[in-house]
Amino acid sequence: MNIRIPLAAAVLAAVLAAVLAGCAGGGTTAGSAAPATGPGTGSVPAPTASSPSTAAQPTQSGSSSTGTGGPGPSRCHTSELSASLSSGEPGAGQRYATLSLTNTSARTCTVFGYGGLQPLDAAKKQLPITLTRDTGRPVTPIRLAPGTSVGRTIHWSAVPPGAQPCPTPAYASIIPPDETSPLVIGWSLGPICGDKMDGWPYGVTL
Repeated sequence: MNIRIPLAAAVLAAVLAAVLAGCAGGGTTAGSAAPATGPGTGSVPAPTASSPSTAAQPTQSGSSSTGTGGPGPSRCHTSELSASLSSGEPGAGQRYATLSLTNTSARTCTVFGYGGLQPLDAAKKQLPITLTRDTGRPVTPIRLAPGTSVGRTIHWSAVPPGAQPCPTPAYASIIPPDETSPLVIGWSLGPICGDKMDGWPYGVTL
């Protein structure tokens, strides 16, 4: 009996050692490994707002519709322009003129649209005459290199509507498209009858 008890204790100790060794090895199996997060794991982050694939692309300005394939130059400002008026072929009681803008700056700029023209008296006060837009003509952005010009046709009546004579402007206030500051030039094209003139967009002339 004394010999069997120590032997049984030795066998039990050996079994417990084997069990403990097996438990220790189970902690390193692939199934229990933590997910890898370092480089080379093959994971792809979701796109963010700053990702090049989702960032907004530059849009072309209105002047870019001239077909250059990229954003065009900014509009011409009043300080970069000069204005002039030249008479056209008169019709039966009708008068035509070309209103031109010339780029006096050192950069290329764009003229787009109609702009304004206001006849003035000798004191440079507004006469009761309104310039309206002839919208039946195409509106196209026009690039003006330094020293170049673009014109538009202006039309009005020379037939008095009554017994009173038609006013004859002494000056004209010219406002380039999308600007607010005018260019004041002399008027030498005779009287304007009625209370309206009409004008085509820049780039369209007779």
